[in-house]
Amino acid sequence: MKTVVSDLGEGNNGLVESIMQKCEYEEDFVHKRFAVLLNTLHIKYNVDLNIVSELEDLYIEKGYIYCSTFIKLKTR
Repeated sequence: MKTVVSDLGEGNNGLVESIMQKCEYEEDFVHKRFAVLLNTLHIKYNVDLNIVSELEDLYIEKGYIYCSTFIKLKTR
């Protein structure tokens, strides 16, 4: 997610940076919960690690898209 800040520049009186911090903070909490669910799928239900990794990658990509879109809308 950090690449979004450099894509938009350093201006806007710290707005971009504060939005990124908020996105990352909120995503960290949800990501931890999601990671527990993924581990449970693998350990308890024997879901293949490749599938678990793909789900986590998709979640991370979704977070990047969400935060970068929000920043672009907020800094217009």
